[in-house]
Amino acid sequence: MKFFNRFSLRIKILVVVNLIVLVLGTINFLLFQNFKGEYVQGKYDTIRANSETISFYIQDQFYERYGDVQAFALNETVRSFDKHKMSEVLDEYVALYGLYDVILVVDKNGKFVAANTKDVSGKPLKTEVLEKLNYSSTSWFKKAIKGEFTEDKSKNFAGTLVEEFQFDPIRKLAQGTDKIGVSFTAQIKDSKGEVIGVITNRSTTKWVEESIQRVYSELSAVGYKNLEITLIDKNGLVLLDYDPAKNNFKTEVEYDTEHDIFKLNLAEKKLGPAMDLVNNIEGVKEATHVRKGILQVVGYAKVSGPKIVDAIGWGVMVREDKAELMSAVNKLFNLFYVVFATVLLLGFVVTYFFGNQIAKSLAQISILLNKSAESLSFTSGNMTIQSTKLSEASTEQASAIQETMAAVDEISATVEKNTEASKQSKAVSGDSLQATNQGKQTVVNMLNSIDEISQSNDLIADQMKVNNEKINEIVKLISDIGNKTKVINEIVFQTKLLSFNASVEAARAGEYGKGFAVVAEEVGNLAQMSGNAAKEISTLLDESQRKTSQIVKETESRVEELISRSREKVSLGKRTAGECNEALEDIAKNVKMVDEMISEIARASEEQSNGIKEIAKAMGQLDITTSENSKISQESNNSSLEVNSKSQELKEQVEALVHVVQGSNSNSSKLEVNPKKVEKPKKEKHENKKVLAFKKKETLNVVAKPLPMEKVEPAGSSVSKVSVSGDSVPSANDPRFEEV
Repeated sequence: MKFFNRFSLRIKILVVVNLIVLVLGTINFLLFQNFKGEYVQGKYDTIRANSETISFYIQDQFYERYGDVQAFALNETVRSFDKHKMSEVLDEYVALYGLYDVILVVDKNGKFVAANTKDVSGKPLKTEVLEKLNYSSTSWFKKAIKGEFTEDKSKNFAGTLVEEFQFDPIRKLAQGTDKIGVSFTAQIKDSKGEVIGVITNRSTTKWVEESIQRVYSELSAVGYKNLEITLIDKNGLVLLDYDPAKNNFKTEVEYDTEHDIFKLNLAEKKLGPAMDLVNNIEGVKEATHVRKGILQVVGYAKVSGPKIVDAIGWGVMVREDKAELMSAVNKLFNLFYVVFATVLLLGFVVTYFFGNQIAKSLAQISILLNKSAESLSFTSGNMTIQSTKLSEASTEQASAIQETMAAVDEISATVEKNTEASKQSKAVSGDSLQATNQGKQTVVNMLNSIDEISQSNDLIADQMKVNNEKINEIVKLISDIGNKTKVINEIVFQTKLLSFNASVEAARAGEYGKGFAVVAEEVGNLAQMSGNAAKEISTLLDESQRKTSQIVKETESRVEELISRSREKVSLGKRTAGECNEALEDIAKNVKMVDEMISEIARASEEQSNGIKEIAKAMGQLDITTSENSKISQESNNSSLEVNSKSQELKEQVEALVHVVQGSNSNSSKLEVNPKKVEKPKKEKHENKKVLAFKKKETLNVVAKPLPMEKVEPAGSSVSKVSVSGDSVPSANDPRFEEV
């Protein structure tokens, strides 16, 4: 901030306004940059969208071609195998659809049956050549007869074999030249559903070309002149490359079989979009043309959807030269740069002109205010000197009375302190006596509690003896149970013996005693189990008896030891409490004596305080006249000081204005308050005098405190206005005590 204040207002205005222009320009620049990004993204999205559009067009055409051959196979004339009639029907199909150069029908053995006689352009075909051949060894015939079709039953594609882009050998035989095409083949069945032959439509690529040309026409109409559209197979091999700019913008599709078609694999050449299509990824990105070496924007999409068999795997790329694509926006940006620079320059010029005018006007105003501030400051300084002298004269008259009043105040304060202290001491003494009596009563209560604890310990000991006797009875009961268990063991033994005897008798009885023998054996087993259980119970009872006896002995020993210790501690506590009781009785006697002595001191101090108050009241009446004079002089001095303070504030504001207008480095910004120095009033050795301003006294209970001394500065200092009353007697700590 200090650095900024060093400069003049003209420079500040120039800097601020130019910064505003620069910020607004920067905002516009950023907005334009954002517009550029959106514009370019829109171009990219358009290219990608049109690659998807071509994909849709090709799918529609594929769907129609896939169904055409099956529709032809259902024609009754075709199924009749009447060669003459079939040729007429097939010629009609060729003329109607305009896509199939050759439609060939053979029987189930591959022998020629019929074919159209003219191609799409109306030229006659060499049907005699076709008639001489057997097609049973061709791949399309074999697959069709076996039912190996290009199918996707989830999309209802079934019954047609598709051979993708290729140099068609049948069209070459019929037309005499190599031509690229796509073939669609289906079975011909009779009314019983048995295969009687095969029909194959040898299509041109016109249905693919028209899909591409249609999109190119739409894009070229809106400024995309250098478009290149490429169709690749699922491995990245180029099937069709439509680049009118390469052929002087001819709309016909030309197949460069020497360099591109069936030879150039763009995926193997590491072209990003082609690699993405091979991996079934669609999108738009920048890529360098493999042959041309130029940077292009490429939108690419897979030819896949509900109207094509996905196994075909074609991909389409729409490519545009990036430099051509960006030329329009670059021109617009260049225009923006020129306009932006022009606006900045005009802003700087206009700001410089108006800034100078405003700065000059404010400079003149600041000079006038500077002169007025100097004159006012000089006048207020003289007033302050005169009022200060008047104030000193009045304070000298009041100083003697003030000193006397201060001494009386100090004495009164001391007496008041003594009185208050004696009263507080008496109260504390009474509290101490009361606390001592309470402590004595507490010790008596403690002795009673110790007696009760001793009695409780005796009761606990008696109860433990009773508990031990009951546990001993339990031990005896366990012993009795053990004896009964031995009786059970005797019974078990007798039962086993009887079981054994019964088994012997059953054995003697032979067949008649077998059932009884089984019973005797089970009785013996039960007797054995009962004996085992009786032994386990006997063992548990012996262990329980042993542990119970051990617990009783340990408990008796531990309880006797604890009760013995408790009795010792209770006896010791009782003796200690008795000693405390005796000490507290001695303390209570001493506290009572001190309380009586403090009461005598308090009465004497109160009588002294009443006498001092009467003296202070008389001195207050004597001070009435002096306080009135002090009030008048003090108010006069305060008024002059306030005027001087306001003049100083005005001077500071003018200086600040000059700093703003001309800057802190300008020599003209330094104001002289007055050509003549304002002299401070000479002091006449009154440094030890005290100035008192009195206000109405509300009470005569004066507490003396050290006087805070503050010097009264003559000129330029701030003095608060004081309210003075003639019948007031200030206390010693009155904040209006000041040194002169």
